[in-house]
Amino acid sequence: MVEKGYSDEMLVRVLQQNVGDKQKAMNELFGRYSNKMLEFFYYSLNRDKEKAKDFTQDLFLKLVEKPESFNIDKKFKTWFYSIASNMCKNEYRKIGTENKYTERVIYESKTIENKQDSFVMNEAITCLKPSHKNCIILRYKFKMSIKEMSEILGCPEGTVRSKLFYATKELSKHLKK
Repeated sequence: MVEKGYSDEMLVRVLQQNVGDKQKAMNELFGRYSNKMLEFFYYSLNRDKEKAKDFTQDLFLKLVEKPESFNIDKKFKTWFYSIASNMCKNEYRKIGTENKYTERVIYESKTIENKQDSFVMNEAITCLKPSHKNCIILRYKFKMSIKEMSEILGCPEGTVRSKLFYATKELSKHLKK
């Protein structure tokens, strides 16, 4: 039996081992992550709502089809965001915008106080390279730590910090315009 108090990792184990109620486990994971993933894809894919919905559906389909690909020694959240991030990278390559995945940070994200500023910030973010958008979203929208970002993006923490520094610089240039 699947309980609400189950950790994400326990729910995935239910999916992997075909023990218990797989449907309830999947529904619980969907309830925990569907809106977050929809929002992640929405901002990562140039605020394309339909594409974000499709990507979210595809992400959960991957989980249903291959739950055994989850490494039980890792945190589910980090693993799931890594898959989502890789899906975005593949999309960027597909549309020919960028082949390298780097990171971004929002220098002024903590100072946004009204909707107009938020609109300006969102517009500035859309001007950034797709890979930079993902970094901003992971760090400031989803409040991920440098360590989590490092695991998701597959690079050392020092590289994450360096990329965030340069991303801030680039974003500041867009905001000044």
